[in-house]
Amino acid sequence: MKQLLSILLLAVTTLVVPQTAHSSIDLSGKVTQIGSPIRFQKVYFKGSGIDTNAVTDSRGNYTIKLFPTDNDGIFVGYTKNCLGDTLSLLKEYGSITTTAILNFKLCEFIQTTTIKGSVFYQGKPLPNAIVRFSFNSPHNISDSTVADSMGRYFKTLTVASQSSGLLYASIKNCDGQNVEKSTFYSVNDTCNLNFQYCIGGNFKILTGRVINENILFKKNDVNLYLFEYDKRSMQLNLLEKQATDIEGVFQFLLSRGNQYILKAVPKNSLPIIPNYYGNSLYWNSAEVISFMGDSIRHINIPVKSLVKSTGNSDITGEVKDQRINRYKPHTIYLLNETLELVDYTNCNESGRFQFSNVPARNYTMHTDVVGLPTNAPSFTLNPNSVLSEYTIIISKQEVSYEVLSLGATENDLIKGLSVFPTPFENKLQIRSNLDNANSLIIKDIPGKIVHEATLSPFSSSTINTALWERGVYVIYRFDKDQVRKVTKTIKR
Repeated sequence: MKQLLSILLLAVTTLVVPQTAHSSIDLSGKVTQIGSPIRFQKVYFKGSGIDTNAVTDSRGNYTIKLFPTDNDGIFVGYTKNCLGDTLSLLKEYGSITTTAILNFKLCEFIQTTTIKGSVFYQGKPLPNAIVRFSFNSPHNISDSTVADSMGRYFKTLTVASQSSGLLYASIKNCDGQNVEKSTFYSVNDTCNLNFQYCIGGNFKILTGRVINENILFKKNDVNLYLFEYDKRSMQLNLLEKQATDIEGVFQFLLSRGNQYILKAVPKNSLPIIPNYYGNSLYWNSAEVISFMGDSIRHINIPVKSLVKSTGNSDITGEVKDQRINRYKPHTIYLLNETLELVDYTNCNESGRFQFSNVPARNYTMHTDVVGLPTNAPSFTLNPNSVLSEYTIIISKQEVSYEVLSLGATENDLIKGLSVFPTPFENKLQIRSNLDNANSLIIKDIPGKIVHEATLSPFSSSTINTALWERGVYVIYRFDKDQVRKVTKTIKR
């Protein structure tokens, strides 16, 4: 018996108990900034077997269950503070830890420093210079501002209270290189840095902003076209095209000419109207920009908001530019009887354009080709109009306009043809109610012919449209005298 007990005791003392994973830890906490809860803030957690995240609720609270693979250890929680920097906290846990609390206090000690100064060119204030700022490294751009009409800039920057160091400010010189300056800063400081732009440069500088009371322009929102103006011949020569910078700012460096015309054209379907300086749609009525011995001209180009009206008619057309060195694409303007802009659109690469949902009234259609005389005629869309086809021809001498089919109605086609269903999907049926043969052509809006046929008298045909793209299609019917009737239909 004693021998047996000795064997059992030996077995117990040599038994190795395997390490088991921690069951779970119920973690909770709160994210605040200067005492206020931060809602919908993402918080991440990593550790032994831990790789997860949580999002705070409307009161800044979060709860999450962690499953570490070790009985004891450390996990880290981290999130972003108001400067975009990582704020991390460590938490130790043991084998008996079942709950833990981890509170994040974002930017509790955030304060500010202010930087101001002026930008000069040839001893004169330079408006609209963009000044960029960074802390402790010239490559870590954190903010920017634009100099006012007197060349002065002022910016309050957010910094951590424990921070002090080197504050960098920079502008782009006339050669595109950065001009950098730096100063030591600490919180609540006011720093002064002045810049000399393009030292030794001999340019005329045309600078300004594109402005609209409803839109805060971002970088590349508007294209600007600068033309040199010949007063005797009233001809324009395109000198430069550039896109606006932040806040609609632009700057041209001029080494030739003395009189200029500037045009602003919105990009990315912005709901604003293109405009020449002087608030004009037409180049020959635009205000001429003269320097009069000055080296700097500061101007603003106000652009109006575009309010589109709705109607039942469509206008399609084509621009035929017969010049060898032609500019594409052209912009087409639709004006009402008082010559106010109703809508505008750009042609595609084939020269096609379309206006949709146009209400019935009198209109003038106009394309602005600088340096060429133009005499755009007026036309009328009546309430029953469905589609009008319009051609604009640009030669070396002039811009001419031709209405090919104006105010075509559904009845014009129904008298001769039945087209159904409308809208159609994979099949389109056409039935002729005519007592003679007719030619039929169907085009998509860009002008590509998708179907061409001869219609026999009192005949019916079905067209397979499964491979056609969704959109508007224009149907042209030509009789024996080549009189054209037009209607439209839609594939959905």
